[in-house]
Amino acid sequence: MRRLIPAALLLFVFAVHARAGDSAAPLAASVSTNDHGDPVLKAMLAELKRSQEKLQLGQLQRPYYIDYQVTEIQDNTADATLGALRTDQVNTGRLVRVVVRIGDYKQDSYFGEGMGAVEVMPMDNDEMVLRRQLWLATDKAYKSALSGFTEKQAALKSVETENDLADFSDEKPAQSVRDLARPVPRRPESGDEQRHAELPRAEPLLRQYRRDSGSERQDNLHAAVLRLRPGR
Repeated sequence: MRRLIPAALLLFVFAVHARAGDSAAPLAASVSTNDHGDPVLKAMLAELKRSQEKLQLGQLQRPYYIDYQVTEIQDNTADATLGALRTDQVNTGRLVRVVVRIGDYKQDSYFGEGMGAVEVMPMDNDEMVLRRQLWLATDKAYKSALSGFTEKQAALKSVETENDLADFSDEKPAQSVRDLARPVPRRPESGDEQRHAELPRAEPLLRQYRRDSGSERQDNLHAAVLRLRPGR
């Protein structure tokens, strides 16, 4: 038997983008400088500002929109069979998703390959290490956006559309920053002993449904912290 327990989820959604008709202008002044004391957010802000000012391949189009999303995951697993604790482990990790849009609000690159890149982020909070991985993910997303835009323009030539809708809505920027919902530290006093004690209590219920496969319970605890990128 397997039980999944969502523990925490926190989302920051920040994006940096140009106003319509000004997609080629650098927007460094629009990037927030307030990292709220968070090392990951600090690296994201610094790298976004650098990408705003310098991200361009030769004479090809510059982005008009960039966003970063970093997800932190902690997975606690305790597995008991017939009342005996069999495994007890914790897995942690970080992922970053980067979306780069080229073109403009009316028609941009969010299509096919241009729908973003996902990469593994280091758990180390060293700013330069984090920025390097963000730079690599941004570079990959930008090149994918260039390919996606070409692919999209080619596809549109073969179809007729009745409604001339914009690809992306130009809205006022909004910022929402809250305290991070950190995963619970791995210490016996934080609840491990109680959680392990509950595993054998499920055995009577499991025996009702047990057949030849045996009796098993697995208790999973998932925690996620999600960050994204700011400004206009």
